[in-house]
Amino acid sequence: MGDWCTTHHWFECPTASDARQVLGRLRAAATSYRWPDRERWGLRAGLVAPRLVQAESLVKYGASFALAAFVRERVPAARSLQLCAGYRQLAVDLGPGALQPAWNYLVVRTGVDRRRLADATGGRAPDGAPDLVCLPEPVPLTADFTADARLAAVVAVLQACVGRERARLVLGLWTLAHGWLHLARLELGPPGAYWPPGGDAELTLDGGGHNACPFSVEIGPMIRSTYSERPPTIAAPRAPWPFST
Repeated sequence: MGDWCTTHHWFECPTASDARQVLGRLRAAATSYRWPDRERWGLRAGLVAPRLVQAESLVKYGASFALAAFVRERVPAARSLQLCAGYRQLAVDLGPGALQPAWNYLVVRTGVDRRRLADATGGRAPDGAPDLVCLPEPVPLTADFTADARLAAVVAVLQACVGRERARLVLGLWTLAHGWLHLARLELGPPGAYWPPGGDAELTLDGGGHNACPFSVEIGPMIRSTYSERPPTIAAPRAPWPFST
């Protein structure tokens, strides 16, 4: 995508009414938000859960993290999590709430047996969800997985399970408040000379594009461009969460 950058934003709200106000505020970004380039931007937003708004902003150069402050000017109670894959940046509002920069499930797309992953991580592979592995505790999500010891250790365990084919995984966070939420992608090559971390492993903060989201806000001159195209949706698992909450 060159210098075009998509940032995923989530706004967690105390009430469904607050979430609808967040959507209204994002709609107002067409005229009230200071975009880096008024001719080259796009924004879509919708509800991925009754109290959780997902937004995707597209700009030329940089991450549009200031959008969170713009929203809080009208909805102060909205907490945000923002991930920008292009610039490998992450921002989160501190405070109480279910939303956090962490993951506790993965969806196997290619390259590795999910039951082997479940055994290696102490997780579970629920019946009725053939691509899903759930972990008993959340694992931190950072822009650079080598910077967090626990995340790096879990990635090492996952990578050791990979066979000859490159593994492609989607990482997400399940919460009682909001359900299943895809956040990031992890690709792992076969174990061997490329390990330890920093070798043949790549964490990308753009898994949010796989969430099924009924967008009620789609604005901006670039929102219909090829730069704004979304990857294929990965449906939320139908299986119940396998651990006690």
